Amino acid sequence: EEEEDEERESEDSRTNLKKRNGEAKKEEDESGKVYCICKQPYDESLFYIQCDSCQQWFHGKCVGIISKEAQLLDTYSCPSCDPSSMVNYCNQKRLDSKDVHFLKMLLKELKSNKNSRPFLNPVDASLVPDYYKVIKKPMDLSTIEKKLESSCYSTLASFIGDVTLICDNCRYFNDDKSSFTTCANLLESFFLQRIKTFRQQMLEDK
Repeated sequence: EEEEDEERESEDSRTNLKKRNGEAKKEEDESGKVYCICKQPYDESLFYIQCDSCQQWFHGKCVGIISKEAQLLDTYSCPSCDPSSMVNYCNQKRLDSKDVHFLKMLLKELKSNKNSRPFLNPVDASLVPDYYKVIKKPMDLSTIEKKLESSCYSTLASFIGDVTLICDNCRYFNDDKSSFTTCANLLESFFLQRIKTFRQQMLEDK
């Protein structure tokens, strides 16, 4: 029953996500571009969130906001408008050795989660020939592990961004009823709960 509830929640989240992305697309069509920290043009495969203060649009992966998390926020202010907010402080704080150790433990938990199986390694192009024609920025958990071991992540937001990218790619390539999409949504829900715990710990250690 719990899993069915999660799936229903995930479907609601996907509906809201598409609505939010649709709003971003409308704005992009009108202005010619959507502003984000990464200064990239609009990408319909990614989740966007709008800052209620400056009204600019941001990739969730760039500011460390998970799509499911966004649905729980009454308002959102980007790192530039409110750098001292709990979420922005934790997401943008430079990671220390203790933080990196936690992320390594979290990654192990993600890899051992039953819903992570489709995302453990890069998609095999011989099995899914058109995957890399559709997905331009592929990501998987083994790549994240290599980046973590190579100290490629300087902030929590950058780590969240890559895990979010896995889920965004999956939802974009597969339809809503796909078992892969269900796995992505359930894994993202689990990831969000662990990230909330980590942020709380970061504040306590502040």
